[in-house]
Amino acid sequence: LHKGSYSPIDLLVKTRLASSKSEARRLIEQKGIRINGQALTSQKVPIEVSDGIIVAKGKKDIIKISC
Repeated sequence: LHKGSYSPIDLLVKTRLASSKSEARRLIEQKGIRINGQALTSQKVPIEVSDGIIVAKGKKDIIKISC
């Protein structure tokens, strides 16, 4: 990924934490996504991607983004 602003749904699909946009929406609605330890609650707030950001799906799927 490149540095910049991404919608939460696109970020989850591009990092392959969600296989589709509908799955990404469901995960966000159920508060199953954390970014740097904070639960993601809105699909509409853009996320600033920078080096070292940590995105987690549940307890086991955790990735660190390096730009």
